[in-house]
Amino acid sequence: MEYARAKLFGLLRLAVAVAIVLWLANRVGFDEIGRHLASVDVPLLLAALGLMFADSLVKAWNWQKLISSLVTDREVSFMRVMSWYFAGGFLGAVVPSWNTTRRISHTT
Repeated sequence: MEYARAKLFGLLRLAVAVAIVLWLANRVGFDEIGRHLASVDVPLLLAALGLMFADSLVKAWNWQKLISSLVTDREVSFMRVMSWYFAGGFLGAVVPSWNTTRRISHTT
């Protein structure tokens, strides 16, 4: 029952987010959005994305060094730690925070 409720809440959040984006895009105008996207400086955008990825790699490397200092009975590969780091970042972006969860549980 709890799983179904959480799944329904997640789908509801997604539907609300899509509705808000579509509403905003409709208010601004799809032509206006297209003009702004066409004027994007692609090399600058790629440089920004590259720097963000490099930042994530450095953070994952730091985690790998920390884990390697604590786990001495086997080698933990950088690729594995990097996949954990990106999975954790994804979950952190889509899963409600503890505070949000606490508010929901107090209102029901």
